[in-house]
Amino acid sequence: MNKIDFTKKIAEKAEMTQKEAAAFLAAFDEVMMEEIFAKEDSVRLNIGTFSGYTKETSARKGRNPKTGETIDIPAKTMHGYPKFKPSKAAKE
Repeated sequence: MNKIDFTKKIAEKAEMTQKEAAAFLAAFDEVMMEEIFAKEDSVRLNIGTFSGYTKETSARKGRNPKTGETIDIPAKTMHGYPKFKPSKAAKE
């Protein structure tokens, strides 16, 4: 199913125009991404839980392979793709 088909189904179920359904879907997508990658730990819906993937690395020593010089690598926070855990209702 592509985005157009999905928008049509939303419009039919919610009894709204396809333009309104497309606007809803765009807003929903934007809010989900903002919340998942914010400091919030998860977004819970009836279909399951979306949680942002965040990994923090500590500062460490590294070595330049070309020169052999030791360098300091600073700590950083990495953001990855969201994780999804389906609810029991979605599994059935």
